[in-house]
Amino acid sequence: MLDVISSQEDESELATQIDSSVRFVDLQEAPANYVGRVVMLGGIVLGAKRTETETEIEILELPVGPNGPLTEDRLRSKGRFIAVHRA
Repeated sequence: MLDVISSQEDESELATQIDSSVRFVDLQEAPANYVGRVVMLGGIVLGAKRTETETEIEILELPVGPNGPLTEDRLRSKGRFIAVHRA
């Protein structure tokens, strides 16, 4: 699961820390190697589940570049991931 950036202030502060060399397939293959690293993933929200303490967002991964999504073609997806926003 991934933590979600929760505000624009946090986003601009973290933008300089993004490791753009990490690809989604790298995370799938060896997630433990990337604990604590800041990465940027993109995709289409498929669903969300809210609890008392967090919201889990299921996302269909799509390739993303420095300026945003590279495609909206769902066939280019490498899988799904869950992002978590803690209140």
